[in-house]
Amino acid sequence: MDNAIYTYLAIDSADSIVFKLSIYSHHLSVRQLRYVQTLQKRGEESPTCYVKINGEKQPLENPIFFENSRYDIEWEFHQDVKNVQLKHDLNSINNAFRFNANKQLFTGSIETANDIGWFTLRLSYEINSVTYPFDFAFEVLPSKMDLHQDLPAMYQDIDAEYPLWRFNLAEKTSQNVSDSLSREHFPLFWLAQFQRLQEDFAHALNVIANSPHHRLQTVEKYQKAERMKGKVPERSAMKIRNDFKNGLYHKRYAITEKRLSADTPENRFVKMAVVRSSQILSKFDRTLRQENAKNDRLSAAFFERLHSWQKPLKQMQHQPFMQQVGEFQGLMKESLVLQQRSGYSRVFQIWQELKHYLNLFENQTEISQKSVAEIYEVWCFLALRRCLLALGFKEKFKNKANLVESGDFSLSMRDGIRGAFHFEKDDIRIRLAHEPKFTKQNRTLRSFVTPQKPDIFLEMTFPNQQRYIWLFDAKYRIKTEQEQGENDDIEHVDYVPDDAINQMHRYRDALILLNENELNPKSRPVFGAFALYPGFFNQQKEKNPYQQAIEQVGIGAFALLPTPDGDHWLKTFLQEKLLGTESLQSQLLLQHEARIADHGTQQRVYSNLVLMMALGEDRSEQYISDFKQGKLKWYHTPVATFRLKIADYLASEIQFLALAFEGNIERIYPVKRIEKLKRSQITFEQAGSQNPSDEEYYLFELNKPLRLEQPILGVPQLDAQGKGFRHSIKLTTLDKLDDKLMFDEIEAVWE
Repeated sequence: MDNAIYTYLAIDSADSIVFKLSIYSHHLSVRQLRYVQTLQKRGEESPTCYVKINGEKQPLENPIFFENSRYDIEWEFHQDVKNVQLKHDLNSINNAFRFNANKQLFTGSIETANDIGWFTLRLSYEINSVTYPFDFAFEVLPSKMDLHQDLPAMYQDIDAEYPLWRFNLAEKTSQNVSDSLSREHFPLFWLAQFQRLQEDFAHALNVIANSPHHRLQTVEKYQKAERMKGKVPERSAMKIRNDFKNGLYHKRYAITEKRLSADTPENRFVKMAVVRSSQILSKFDRTLRQENAKNDRLSAAFFERLHSWQKPLKQMQHQPFMQQVGEFQGLMKESLVLQQRSGYSRVFQIWQELKHYLNLFENQTEISQKSVAEIYEVWCFLALRRCLLALGFKEKFKNKANLVESGDFSLSMRDGIRGAFHFEKDDIRIRLAHEPKFTKQNRTLRSFVTPQKPDIFLEMTFPNQQRYIWLFDAKYRIKTEQEQGENDDIEHVDYVPDDAINQMHRYRDALILLNENELNPKSRPVFGAFALYPGFFNQQKEKNPYQQAIEQVGIGAFALLPTPDGDHWLKTFLQEKLLGTESLQSQLLLQHEARIADHGTQQRVYSNLVLMMALGEDRSEQYISDFKQGKLKWYHTPVATFRLKIADYLASEIQFLALAFEGNIERIYPVKRIEKLKRSQITFEQAGSQNPSDEEYYLFELNKPLRLEQPILGVPQLDAQGKGFRHSIKLTTLDKLDDKLMFDEIEAVWE
């Protein structure tokens, strides 16, 4: 291969080349440009990047290791080597490499996917029967987010609701973790701390084994008089003489002597730390081997390393002096030995860190975390919750998804729709759930063909139990390619990939609401489906590139990041949809996205909707005459009459016109057809007047009218200046006109 993005020469003590490490990657410039643009948008400069070679930092000229990238890696050995192995914790990484003994090449490739953080490749090789290790580590950077600003903010939000969920046992990469929110026991943290401290621990135990602490202790024992040596205490001597006078020659007498003993409180403490650590590691080893038998995920190198950590602990337990040491009962007072003596003081410090692992803020512990895509998904769910709270919804209760310890000691969520946040405001109830699953077996909300599992489910329920649903999917991806004919400016504007939008269409089409009490028991309750993606915009000033699609068809995407205005578009959308007038439910039904009917059909929210309004001034005598005789065929009114973005849909609902003349309504006209025309296109015959204006009007074609038994009185009339027309407008239904004689008595269905 040519054009390596990184090379390194390993030199031995004789200045001979041992191997050459080369790394290759395609399309690196695209990743680098995206990374630089991401930082520039935030007003930041690219930080200095480096790799670690056997723990020592080596700076890089430019960042070269990114998420969702493939890297081909080659070790070219210049000496005769054998048993070349990669010892990563994951089998999938180790199995991607092969050694060609003939060419003395060790090659393979890695896919970084959405795993960010430190990626460590541990190489082992033999030269002349001597094994040499080589550790090469590099930091995988996110190209769509700021590793050191966006991610910590996400971690903080997630930890507040789901502590410890984001940590895993072993992944491709690991990250530094410095503090914890609580001191609750989490096995992975303990293991991560032990990994950091185990070399120091083993060294300290070796120091203790070579020079264990002893203390002079008084020992009492019983001996016959003839076996006693040295000077005998006077009291004991008198007792012996008296017994001999009485012929008691075989009696035993208590004597005390000083002995050096290893059974000290300090050694008991060391034994406790060793035994407890050994027990925990043994449990890890045993449990993980059982779990690994199911999927063969963890490598032999991982278990070898786990075993190597246990070896010095077992050796310590078998030390001769340890056989004299009893059970640790606590320390009655401070011990200078544990605080100052070599070996003992380090064991004491290490145990305190293991005991409280991440509660010491200054510690830096490397531990694997879930992929950034998983992190982003859960953060988006919590960001939606935060938006609802900001809009004034009160969180009534929450059935948070349970965190269940998996077989590899990591935590996973379960419960889906049962694990949800519940909100209320103005008698409107909202349920926000993470990853609900809809299948053929669901009773009310069902997917009839294939299971559907959207990331985020938001359901609004009105007092009449009418339900409306919005779905969201978190997509940690940015569009980098487009089909021929598309003209999105993907170089300067962040878009979500096309397949993410296609998934939103599938969600909306797949989910069916069932109500067996209705004559038509099936309906589509999903009003909108939206992707959430890490696009960066000045959302206060810029327009969402998906705004038109969201308004027209209820499908689109929102950029969402933990920046000061990173949720502005989403919050504004929720405010428009979830907050509003008393007729919010009707407004939702009249939205563009709710009114797209099957071809050849029409959807209606209201049955028998009636528009009540005054006839208007300046009409021809023939027009007025036709009206009075019940022969009127046409009526027109400005589109601006309705003062709504959704005026067309509301107008299409109107089935009857109740036209007032001189304050009275005598007839109701069925509407045959409605057109939207410029005023200049409406003829004199249709309007009763001529007007060259280009203002848009609705033209109603009318059928023969229905005459009311009793006219409706009190319809507001125009004043002397021809104003007050809007006061005569009211939207109602036929059934609400029954037995009503006065205009003010009639209930409106739309304000």
